[in-house]
Amino acid sequence: MLAVALSFPLKGIKALIMRWFSSDIGAFLSIIVGAFVAVVVFAWMHLFATCLVLISAGALARLDIQISGWKNWRAFAVLASICLTGVALGGAIEFWLKTGRLVFS
Repeated sequence: MLAVALSFPLKGIKALIMRWFSSDIGAFLSIIVGAFVAVVVFAWMHLFATCLVLISAGALARLDIQISGWKNWRAFAVLASICLTGVALGGAIEFWLKTGRLVFS
């Protein structure tokens, strides 16, 4: 999802947000949801920090790809393959550590 969000930015999101905040109900609900998100962030700070690092790394990679002049689909393919490789490698390492098949010597 991060690779898609960074590769294909939504162009009409500004108009949607401005329309949402122009109504009183939308602004009130945004404040309530924002307060709830803030409580969750403070309660699970370790998880939030990890997610923030991943999003920052993906954004930096997207900026490098954008500066090099690649198209959106190629940028998506590169980001998705790097992300999926990381997930596969992490899962394999966790499996090997849990089963005891990885020997450190």
